[in-house]
Amino acid sequence: MDLRIGARMLAPMRSIRCLVVASLMALIGPAPVPAAAPAPASAAAKIVIHGTLRGVKGRTATFTSSQGSFTATWIGTRHYRLGGRIDGLRLRGSFRTHQTTRRDSYRASGSGTLGGRSVRISGGGPNNLSRTTLILR
Repeated sequence: MDLRIGARMLAPMRSIRCLVVASLMALIGPAPVPAAAPAPASAAAKIVIHGTLRGVKGRTATFTSSQGSFTATWIGTRHYRLGGRIDGLRLRGSFRTHQTTRRDSYRASGSGTLGGRSVRISGGGPNNLSRTTLILR
């Protein structure tokens, strides 16, 4: 038997097999991709700071947390200047506050820098300022 004839006889079977595989792939969907390892913490990761009030002097409240200490200085109606050190990095910025609907706590939003990187500042806490939470994104 000539090998060329055998190859011609197998060609239709090969195309049918490819058609069957393509049909199954269309029905099943793409093959599952194995999950990659979790990405390391990047610069875009958020930092959550739970501060507790250490003291108030004039218009400045000082807070401490496990990551470091920071101050919030009143500079205008519902407007505060922020400064301090968080994980060895310099924190600077400002935020504005507004009351929550229950009137028992405040929410804050603003912007600043942490170690030269721009961050969005959000957070809040109770009206008595005994503790505060800052979220740096």
